[in-house]
Amino acid sequence: MEKNEAVKPTSRTLTHATLMAEGPCSTYRARFTERFPEKVEVTVELAVSQASDWDWYWAAEQLLSRDGYRHWKKQLAASEEEHYNSLRPYEDLLSNAWDVAYRVREADFEELHGVRGKNEDDAWDAATQKFREALVIPRAALDAASEIANERRQQARAKAWAEIYIAEGEGS
Repeated sequence: MEKNEAVKPTSRTLTHATLMAEGPCSTYRARFTERFPEKVEVTVELAVSQASDWDWYWAAEQLLSRDGYRHWKKQLAASEEEHYNSLRPYEDLLSNAWDVAYRVREADFEELHGVRGKNEDDAWDAATQKFREALVIPRAALDAASEIANERRQQARAKAWAEIYIAEGEGS
C-alpha cells in the first residue's frame, strides 16, 4: 500500500441515541437496548451474523442517506433474483406433484365411489388423504429450501446495508 492511499473503514459506530431518535418499534428498541446498551460498532460481519434479527428495510430507510438507500435497493435486485431462482425448482416440483396427486385423487374417488360403491363422503376422504400424503415430501422440500433461501436473502440485505452504512461514515 502506498503512503498516500487511504485505508477504507471496516466499521462505523451506531449509538443507542441515534437509533432511538429514528423511532424503532418497541421490539427492536428492546432488542437493541439489550444487545447494545450504549453503542455498537457496525461491521459487515456483525450485520450478517444478526441478519435475521433485524428489519433491514427499516434500517436502510432510517439510517442511510437518500442516495445510500437507493444504492441499497439496487444491490438487492440481484439477491432477490437469486432468491426466487433458487426456489423455482422446488415450486415446480410441488406444482407437478400437486397436478399428479389431483388427478390421482379424482381417479381414486371414482374408483372408490363409482366402482366399489363406497359412501361418497368416505370415498372423498380416503382419496383426499392419499392426495395430502403425496404432497408431504414436495412441501417439506420447498419449506426447507425456502428457509435457506430466506436466510441467504436476509444476509445479503444485511451485508449491503452494513457496507453502505460504513461507507457513508467515511470522513464524518
